[in-house]
Order: sequence, then C-alpha cells, then structure tokens
Amino acid sequence: MAEFWGTYEFKADSPSDADGWARSIAREQTIECIDEAVPHGFILDYVLAQVETVEDQGGGIYRARIRYRSDITGGELPQMMNVLYGNCSIHVAVKLVGIELSAEVQSMFPGPQFGAKGVRDIVGGSGPMVCAVLKPMGLSADELAERAYQCVLGGIDLIKDDHSLAMQHWAPFEPRVEAISKAVAKANAETGNTTIYAPSMLCPVDKLEERARFAVEAGAGGYLVMPGLTGFDSVRFLAGTPELSRPIMFHPSGMGSFTNAGLNGLSHSVMYASYPRLMGADISIYPSFGGRYGFSKELCVQVAQDCRDPNGPFIPILPSPGGGMNLELAPLLREMYGPEAVFLFGGGAMRYKDEIASGIRELKAALTGG
Repeated sequence: MAEFWGTYEFKADSPSDADGWARSIAREQTIECIDEAVPHGFILDYVLAQVETVEDQGGGIYRARIRYRSDITGGELPQMMNVLYGNCSIHVAVKLVGIELSAEVQSMFPGPQFGAKGVRDIVGGSGPMVCAVLKPMGLSADELAERAYQCVLGGIDLIKDDHSLAMQHWAPFEPRVEAISKAVAKANAETGNTTIYAPSMLCPVDKLEERARFAVEAGAGGYLVMPGLTGFDSVRFLAGTPELSRPIMFHPSGMGSFTNAGLNGLSHSVMYASYPRLMGADISIYPSFGGRYGFSKELCVQVAQDCRDPNGPFIPILPSPGGGMNLELAPLLREMYGPEAVFLFGGGAMRYKDEIASGIRELKAALTGG
C-alpha cells in the first residue's frame, strides 16, 4: 500500500495528554476539522492520518509515529512536505524527527539521480572527496574562473560557487558560469581530472529553468541549490528533468532555524539527510563539528550515517561537512566521516591565494592520509 510515516516528538503532561497530542497532530496534518464538520465516513476512515504508536521518551517528551496515505499528497512534493510538517510546525514543542516512505510512495518522486555512487563514478578515485568554494563575493567572473582553474590543477574533486554569488553586476550568472565552466574544462583536459563545477542556482523561481539550461549548455557539471530560499520543489524539478539532470548539492542557507529551535522544527537528521534525499539532492552540505557553527561531533557523525543509510528514503547520498574547516582538523575529519564524504573548504582553500593548486594538494593529502 502507498503509505508514508512521520515520527514526531512533543511535550505532554501525561500519557493520556500525549495520546491527545498525537491525535491532534494527525488531524492537523490531514483533515484539520472537527468530527462534527466531517460530511461522510470516508474522510475519517481513509483521509484522516492514523496514530500507530506513542512512546514516552522521559522528561515529559513523547514520540508518536503517524501513518499517512499517499493519496493526500496528490503525488506532488510541496503537499508531501505540507503533510509531514505543515500546520503542526506552528505548534509550540512539536518536532519532526523521522520520515519513512513505502516503495510505492518513493516511486512518485524522482529522488537523487546520482547519489553517493553516481558522484563517485564521475569524480573517480577513492577516499574522501574535497570541494572548494569560490569566494569571496566581489571577485569578477574572470578572477573566480582563475581560482577554479588553479583548484583543478591541485586535484580538487568538486568546485561550487559560494552560496552568495547571484546576479551581482561584477560577476553575473551567465558570464560567471561560462567563464568558470571553461576554466574547469581546460584544467580537466590538461590534468585528466573530472572535477565537477556546481554553480549557484539562487534565483527567482521563474528563472530557474532558464538558468539551469544555460549552465548545462555552458558545461557546468552540477548545481548548488538552496531550497530554504528557492523552495523545496526547486530541487525536485532539477532532479526530475532528464535533460537537466546533474548532481545536486543541497545548501542549508535560510534553514538553520528548522534545527535550532529547541523542541520545535526538524531533527538534524531529517533536515540534512532525509529532506535532501526526498527532494532529490545528491550531496548534503551541513555545518561540521570543529567549524564555526557549534554542532557536536556525535550529531555530525549521525547525519553522515543517515545520508549514507541504505535503508533511508531513496538511494544513499554524500554528506558534505563544512563551515570553517581547516587543515589542522583533517586527521579528525577523516576519522569521523570516513571515505564516502565531501569535505567543504571555502576560506580554508581560498586562503592560499596565488598558491591555490599547491594548497589543494596539501589539503587532499591531509584528508586522505596520503
């Protein structure tokens, strides 16, 4: 049967109160209507979500697993996200901590088109992959292209635009993507590398397809998408359009409040592992332990495991920890995340300036233990 499940944590004063809260979430996320206003039994018997379990987690926190029928999504991702965490996100102390999809529901959406294996097949090699971030904002298209060229000479696996690069007049999208794509292709041809370049797709929704087509024609090898700003369905659209299909990097800009809201919001694993897989991303960027955002080591390792979990929704994807990484952390990062990860270095890579190629080689050697 085409069903899916959301698991929620919430505060309650007693087991009976918790049962009431669970039923309230099920109702809120589906019919949002009292029984007296329901016109016939089909709505209560079929459309209304069903509470399967309610478990005491201690400390006044309870966890409920709620089952939904796929019909209520209409086969569209925005409604799926609305059902999983729509109105109940407005409640105080209700958090979405887990998502499960039946095979039938997974077949409704494209999911990741490359995943961890597909990206590895493109990039080649073994061991941890490294992604350089082209920054800072303010450089011209040609200056960014030269930095990208040097990164490929140094053996970088992936290059992405900084998430702040958009349509600034000193490096607008089309000239920037064209210049960087050419520089990456030139360096790949000279070195035999297969570096992927992912331009930032931060744009108004009515420009997304036009810019994606331009990026493909220019030779870009992937996309950087910020669904917290462009909408969750922007990832699904790119993943599900065959002629535009390229590896997609999920960036969390605009989504920090989802996981930093205490007893509200989303668990880190839902935000950085389940959601990207559901949308169709192949690489999930998230703040790492040791960087400037204060995530714990245990939490970061758990997110990485959930990205790669073969039992998660759709195919496994690559975790991409970043956010203030530096060379000194390399041995610890290698131990924490293992070989199937993409380490993101922005300022850490660009600080080499005129010695970017040699700096990248140093970073890769430290991360691979070579």
